[in-house]
Amino acid sequence: MAPSQDRLSSLPDAVIGQIFSFLPFEDAVRTSVLSKRWKHHWTSVPHLEFFEDNFDRRPWRQMMRPLLVSSGVSEWDEFTKLNFVAMVDRCLLLHCSSIQSVRLRFNPAGGHASTIERWTHQLISKKQIRALDLDLCNGNSTAERTSGSFPLLWDAGGFSPCLRSLTLRNVSLSGDAIITLLRGFNCLERLCLECCSTVMRHDLVIGGGSQQLQLESFRMVKCKGWKGLEIDAPNLRSLEYIDMVRPWRRVNLPSLSVAILDFDECDDDEGSIEDVVNLLADLTHVKSLSVSPAAFW
Repeated sequence: MAPSQDRLSSLPDAVIGQIFSFLPFEDAVRTSVLSKRWKHHWTSVPHLEFFEDNFDRRPWRQMMRPLLVSSGVSEWDEFTKLNFVAMVDRCLLLHCSSIQSVRLRFNPAGGHASTIERWTHQLISKKQIRALDLDLCNGNSTAERTSGSFPLLWDAGGFSPCLRSLTLRNVSLSGDAIITLLRGFNCLERLCLECCSTVMRHDLVIGGGSQQLQLESFRMVKCKGWKGLEIDAPNLRSLEYIDMVRPWRRVNLPSLSVAILDFDECDDDEGSIEDVVNLLADLTHVKSLSVSPAAFW
């Protein structure tokens, strides 16, 4: 009797690559054991996800054992932050194709500021990804998520024009961090800030100056510490603001068509009802406008 044919291995590389491109990163790594020819195909998937809290699950650690062992990690079966860092380093090193997007959730506590900066520099400057979702926390409770915030230093000189979408969660930013960031990512089309705090009590400034932003979508959710906002984005089409009432000191959004304003009730509100009225006066041209009732309480 002739040996049974491995039909999976006989698939063309283009078909295999297409299959892997639709799989979540964790599933792509797991699927690679189904066939010898599939063993290294995960290294070409365009979408990567690294979640520190997922790494604490035994099946995930066992699945990534070869990567950890090849990185020189001996106690691979015991979760440590160093093992997670080693795994991410190894994945980025072995990845041999272009990367379109990366989602990274990691608590940088314990002296891992340089780790975050190294990863972001490698992904943005060398891999030239188009979308980055960075969450610097590890946990679900408010206390854990707040403690996960970390000051991230941006170096505009190392940025790439390839990035189109940037999501930052639980990242502590300096007053001029967004200005520097947008100057470096001059082709950025989508910016999302969630729980991104500042201790400087500065205004959050988006746009302005001689450079015209390409930004088309901006989302801001529960970001503490900012005194007010200035937004000068002629190409912005979508605005979603889920946060406390603040003064909007400058608003230049001539192309805006959709705006969602959901004001939280908070004792630390910097603004007043007058600030809401002034903002709405600047948005009379918007085609779709949603405003929470809390704005007028």
